[in-house]
Amino acid sequence: MSWNLPRYRYAWLEQEKGKWYFLTDLFADPEDSTRSWPDSRTALEELGNEGWTVVSPYPGSTWPASPDHSRGYGLMRISDATQPSSPASHTEPRIPSVN
Repeated sequence: MSWNLPRYRYAWLEQEKGKWYFLTDLFADPEDSTRSWPDSRTALEELGNEGWTVVSPYPGSTWPASPDHSRGYGLMRISDATQPSSPASHTEPRIPSVN
């Protein structure tokens, strides 16, 4: 069985110095990112069209607002929107029956 999974399953959209950066490594320097946007709405719309969805914003409502804390979104890729989807390319795993 082969899975057609995208190269990255998890990513982050993080704000720094007024720009939003797409990161596939949580510990990477946002300014080293090759993709950035002036606002989160545009970034999330474009990334959503590529199959990414927001898992969780951070800091969450439990964190006090502070300039020292990063701000952004945890993302998960739920589909590879860059590849055409065909029923033959997606096979469901077979779950063995327990008797």
